[in-house]
Amino acid sequence: MKAVVKPSQCSAIDEAIRTVQFIRNKALRLWMDAKQEDKVDKYSLNKYCSRQTVQVCRYCKFYC
Repeated sequence: MKAVVKPSQCSAIDEAIRTVQFIRNKALRLWMDAKQEDKVDKYSLNKYCSRQTVQVCRYCKFYC
């Protein structure tokens, strides 16, 4: 079944997808560039992503 969306809804969905991909890429870069001593694990990545999501949502006017 196909969804019928308005152009404004489609642009909001596209913006949300771009935001999520941006945050995911930042978290992956943090994990890959971290030193062994930094101990970047799944809990710290989750905390980092949550903090980044709130910051991005303030600017793009999404409600979290």
